[in-house]
Order: sequence, then structure tokens, then C-alpha cells
Amino acid sequence: MALKDTLERRLQNYYDAEERILKDGATVEDEDQRKLIEANLREVRKGIESLEGQLQMLSSKVRKRKQYPVRLG
Repeated sequence: MALKDTLERRLQNYYDAEERILKDGATVEDEDQRKLIEANLREVRKGIESLEGQLQMLSSKVRKRKQYPVRLG
């Protein structure tokens, strides 16, 4: 389940980034007056939706189809 844990951590990071952008804006300035521009909200939302979809696919219980040989002739 290492993949699932990794995806969940990445998703949490995206949620944190989204919250920071909504609260503080996309541009953050540190004490040395340097600016850090984070990804825009649209890109963060795309990342969140992608990761949520991947996690949903991992957790869904879809049965695999069996393949049967076909005789020709």
C-alpha cells in the first residue's frame, strides 16, 4: 500500500497549498522581501482532482475479467 500512502500524502499537500492560496493569495513574501509565487488555484484544483481519481481507482473493487481462448475454424 505504499502507492496509496504516497498519493494520500501528495493529496494532503495539495489541500494545504489550496488553503494557503485561498487564505494568503498566490504570492508570498518572506522577511528578505523575496517573493515566492505558488501555482495558481486552477492548477492546484486539477492536481487534487487527479489524485482523488487515482485514489478512487485504487480503492474500487472492480473485478478483473477472465480471458478465454478462442478456437478458430
